[in-house]
Amino acid sequence: MKLSHYNHFVPALIEGQTLAYNSLSGAFLVLSDEQLYEVERLFEAAEMAAIDTTALTETQQHLLDAGFVIADELDERSVIHHRYYDGRDHVEGLSLTVTPTVNCNFGCGYCFQSHSNRKMTAEDIENLKQFAAERLKPDTHLSITWFGGEPLTAFDVIEQLGPYFYELAVSRRCGFSHAMITNGYLLTAEKAQFIGSIPNFSYAQITLDGAPSDHDKRRMTLGNQGTFERILRNIKAAVPYIPISIRVNVDRRNIEGLPLLLQRLKAEGLAQHVGVYLAHVWEYTAEVEESDFLTKEEFATVQSQFQFMKFRMGFTTNRQLPTPKRGNQCVADHPNGYVASPNGLLFNCWNEVHLPANEASGRYDGLEEIIYLDVINDNNQRWATYDPFVHDPCQTCKVAPLCMSGCPWESRKNPTFDTGYCTPLRFNLPDHLRLFHLQATVQRSLSMAEAKAEVEPCNV
Repeated sequence: MKLSHYNHFVPALIEGQTLAYNSLSGAFLVLSDEQLYEVERLFEAAEMAAIDTTALTETQQHLLDAGFVIADELDERSVIHHRYYDGRDHVEGLSLTVTPTVNCNFGCGYCFQSHSNRKMTAEDIENLKQFAAERLKPDTHLSITWFGGEPLTAFDVIEQLGPYFYELAVSRRCGFSHAMITNGYLLTAEKAQFIGSIPNFSYAQITLDGAPSDHDKRRMTLGNQGTFERILRNIKAAVPYIPISIRVNVDRRNIEGLPLLLQRLKAEGLAQHVGVYLAHVWEYTAEVEESDFLTKEEFATVQSQFQFMKFRMGFTTNRQLPTPKRGNQCVADHPNGYVASPNGLLFNCWNEVHLPANEASGRYDGLEEIIYLDVINDNNQRWATYDPFVHDPCQTCKVAPLCMSGCPWESRKNPTFDTGYCTPLRFNLPDHLRLFHLQATVQRSLSMAEAKAEVEPCNV
């Protein structure tokens, strides 16, 4: 037997405890100093090929069962490859990213899109309905993501398509879920109530880029007006109806304002009602100076600091253990995934949705055979043959099962001698595990205290 390449051992923040995590199996153990000694003896025996499986302690057997020690013949890289390709080949259901318009009411300097006034017409709506009906197999799942541009600038399209998609899923005995990516500027309580009235709404992702002063310099209207206060009011109005996830795009220009953002959200009573996470501003436009970008390592550090900050301030963080990936990464490499843009266009990736017809991967209006057929076939083939395992450094990376080379769109741009689009976990997995353990410990202590209070007699 041999040691797994994907073992991680991290000293916990609680004295006398060590966190053991395997990124291939996803197993997580909390070890005392005595148990850690047993693990060290097991590993020494594995390295000498001298494990006596009939004389293992309970802790040692648990390590074997959890994949920390594996059979000599097991090729862990093959396991990762099999998980991706087998999962991708057998994924069922229809994943649709619907872009009612590629127009936007904001002028953010770091945005990767070029906006136009393209909006779905009545004909587009009917064609997309037919397209979905033809491709949704019974007893599977229909997943919808509303995207843009800014989707709420074409809310009438959502009003027509949203109920139809849900009813289509019900008629096929399919599961259903939908979510929205929006800047939040037009998200009134009435719109949120309508969106939430369609069952199984997962979240609305809304961006607030740090402190109000930082946000208003980065995310302004086309008339150069600040947007922070209005978006915050809209979030508060929408929270009773739909889940909200606040995204914060970070670079060197706004990281100092992150504590102010959390303080403001807490003061507005949102700490227990919204999720907040960081996203890495990358080199999409020339409007952001190269010196303003954080490296991947720097972003991972900022992310860890932000997570601990949220924990100390009492935000509902709900940090989960990292989960080994299986199957496709996103809509881009989903075998039945499409990004539908106005004018009958289909793309594979969100990052392409603003592109013209000659960059499309297909059409939902039935015209693909007479419009750009050669180009469409070429674009489609490039995605159909996407391979996340071409990057040499990824072959030995200890978080590869959690990443699979990351974002396919970014990964495709990198040469084989470079990495894919690395997950921050490559650099901050120990902090992630420590915070998960700390939260679980605190929650367990609170639960025990509450249970004790319920059974103790009142002496008043």
